[in-house]
Order: sequence, then structure tokens, then C-alpha cells
Amino acid sequence: MASCFFCGVGGPETAVELEFDSKIRLKTDSIITVSGVLKLNDNDVNHFNYILKDCKIEAFK
Repeated sequence: MASCFFCGVGGPETAVELEFDSKIRLKTDSIITVSGVLKLNDNDVNHFNYILKDCKIEAFK
């Protein structure tokens, strides 16, 4: 049974929108650790509930 936000039973609280300072190219299955500033979105339906702004990659595998 699918359980991700896009194709299954997961809700919007299971996804985080990442906003990087510059364009970052990643593969779909890349495992990364990021840091940034958390913004809670309660009124813009075009974005996720949780937005991590000014992201920087701390670790990349």
C-alpha cells in the first residue's frame, strides 16, 4: 500500500518544501541532510505546510 504524500495515505504533514539559495541538482533517490529556517505556512495552498528556507546541504550520500 502506498503511503507517501503524493500517491497514498500520507497527509500534507509528511512533506517539507525546501528552498535553496542557489539552484541545486539532485537525483530523486539522493539522501541529503539539510539545515535552514523553518517557516510554517497556514494560508498559501500553492506551497506545503512546512517550508525550510535558506537551505544548505550539510551531508550528501
